Amino acid sequence: MVICNRTFRDIHAEIAELAVAGTAFEDFIRASFARVRPAASVDERQEALIQERLARHQLADSVFEFLYDSGRIDQVHERRTPDGGIVTLGRDITNLRKAEAELRQSERRF
Repeated sequence: MVICNRTFRDIHAEIAELAVAGTAFEDFIRASFARVRPAASVDERQEALIQERLARHQLADSVFEFLYDSGRIDQVHERRTPDGGIVTLGRDITNLRKAEAELRQSERRF
């Protein structure tokens, strides 16, 4: 990790102490899985999910959604920079997905 903003640290409060320059991406992801437990993770699948997340990060050409046990949904964009680094941008889209679900449900009523 090179830099992150306050919003990132606030969203990831459970692991905010790792959101500092010099933290390896793998260390951050492992702590995230251990403390936040993404919704899809169960003990026997956790390592496979971590490896999938690390591989996706190395591709650095993707947009995906990450669902947490809390119900929060993050949309993550990763891109490679010209100097070989990787930029990861995330945003909480929980309210957007809830609104979409409500719209679909209301459309079914008519």
